[in-house]
Amino acid sequence: MEMMQKDDPAKYKAHFRLWIECIKKNGVKDVEALYEKIITAIRSNPKAVDKKDTKKTTQTYVDKAKTVIKTKNGKYTRLRKLTNAQRKARVQAKIQAFKETQE
Repeated sequence: MEMMQKDDPAKYKAHFRLWIECIKKNGVKDVEALYEKIITAIRSNPKAVDKKDTKKTTQTYVDKAKTVIKTKNGKYTRLRKLTNAQRKARVQAKIQAFKETQE
């Protein structure tokens, strides 16, 4: 980082732009001092800051099995497991359809 700053200042500013902004914002000289400042702040108050609650998007289910979900962004499907009774009924329907084609 320091070598790039000496060799090519324009490339250094483009490459480390966010680091430079953070260093200036915190009023320190370099990255090492920034880390020291951060570590001392964490040690003085180690409790994590609670994140703000994010808004959950409202979901409505289009069908009874809750496989088609409608949100403000559109519809999408989510596959759900079939119950044992649903699987057996599906097999019986396939058997019945096969028997009807054989007659």
